[in-house]
Amino acid sequence: MQPTRANCSTISFMRSSLSSFYESLDDYVQATLKRLEEKDPSLCKLLIDDFHYPEVDLDGDQFFDSITIAKLLRKTIYSPHVTDLEMRFVEFDDIVAAALMDLLSSPSREWDRISIVGCTGCRGQFLPPLTSAMKQCKHLTLNHNSIEAEGFEKIGAALQSNHSLRSFHMKRDTLNGRNALALFEGLQSNSLLEDVVLNFCRFDEKGIDALSESLKNNRSIRKLDLGACYLPDRFVARVTYSLVDHPSLTSLVLTLNSCHEKGTIALASLLSSPNCRLQHLNMSHQKAGSNKPCLETLSTVLRTNKSLLSLNLSRNSLHGSDLSTLIQTLQENSTLEHLDLTNNSLDDKSLVAFARALPSMSGLKSLHVLNNEIMDENNVGREVLKGISRNHTLVDMEIKRSLPQYENIQYYVALNWGGRRALSAAFANDETLPPIPMGLWPIVLKRAQCNRSVPNSSTPANKNDHGNRKAHDHRRKEHVQHNHQDQHKIQSFQHDIIYHLLHGPALLSR
Repeated sequence: MQPTRANCSTISFMRSSLSSFYESLDDYVQATLKRLEEKDPSLCKLLIDDFHYPEVDLDGDQFFDSITIAKLLRKTIYSPHVTDLEMRFVEFDDIVAAALMDLLSSPSREWDRISIVGCTGCRGQFLPPLTSAMKQCKHLTLNHNSIEAEGFEKIGAALQSNHSLRSFHMKRDTLNGRNALALFEGLQSNSLLEDVVLNFCRFDEKGIDALSESLKNNRSIRKLDLGACYLPDRFVARVTYSLVDHPSLTSLVLTLNSCHEKGTIALASLLSSPNCRLQHLNMSHQKAGSNKPCLETLSTVLRTNKSLLSLNLSRNSLHGSDLSTLIQTLQENSTLEHLDLTNNSLDDKSLVAFARALPSMSGLKSLHVLNNEIMDENNVGREVLKGISRNHTLVDMEIKRSLPQYENIQYYVALNWGGRRALSAAFANDETLPPIPMGLWPIVLKRAQCNRSVPNSSTPANKNDHGNRKAHDHRRKEHVQHNHQDQHKIQSFQHDIIYHLLHGPALLSR
């Protein structure tokens, strides 16, 4: 079975326990067909892709023809456990399109996820059965497809009547005029949709107006991703104003747009709203240069904001003058936990000023300052080390590895993971609690356990074991980002904390 690449696509089935043991695609197809015929309950996802299956060792490029794809699609109709369908970069000829429509039209199946990415040739024939399948679908992805106006109308109508959809992703499409009106009318009427991703979509004036109007009336969206839409400043402002007082929004991605003066003022309105629930804001890469986000406006409103947990300001050509007001804000704001300042133009002076303010930053837990303009590594490293030694909350710090003090900086960060804050004053119900007396060991260890838990790596990597240390750092970083609170897991660096408790807090903070 070796048809040419132009007329065929690869089909793959995801299986968590699958290992590389198939000698040919024919063997793989036969095994998969057998599992479908047996209605294997572990076979729950069907992936049809234009690339060879990565978990199967195959010699050379081998692909499936349309007849094989259609056979597997039709066999899936009788395998009730397959509830996740993903088709990527497949050419829908008449054979494949007919089989796909039969599968999507099967009445008894409740789809968990349907994803159609970069597919060509069908010209919308699959849309009627797709929109019918959407009624019970929880997650729908339609990326990189050339959907025509009629298709937008069908999808918009399906969004209006859908009673299950939780996430809707549509990347690289043109949302202008009639298309946008049809789609977003369905968006504003859907009361269950929580996650909307419109990466790389292009909007005109009518399109952005349609999106903004739908967002004013939508009450359910929690995550909105408009990354890489290259929206001008006035478009960013228009969309952002429509989100003021939104009762559910917790995450907003604006990376690769042009959020400058107007957009930042609109964000200040959003963040200053008493009903603001926004926790994660990505403003990276706002086509910086002479035009960039107004950090002074943003910093001022963050002094009183009590919702935002993470702020991404990477790749914005920020200088020391931009950072000065933010440093003051972070000493007053105890809510913001993650700040990303990578790939900016921060110099030694601004980074030293930030380092000296670290002891007063009681909320910040994660700080990324890689790829800035550090010239005097010894001086910057010394000041950062001094600052982190008196900061008990920062548990994740990405900074230039060539700093002479890098290992010592990371050691203090790791001690914070282990519960070093047990040695300092604590906070509960907006009241400051005094440091715990050294004799109260059970309370000390309980506070350390409750304040920070880490993955089950328990011991730090050896200095000379770069691979292990990298894996340890990755697990710790992933834990910060996802905020997993596994109380039962062993504390990293807890032995160091006990050692310092025995010798007194002065040893740890000197």
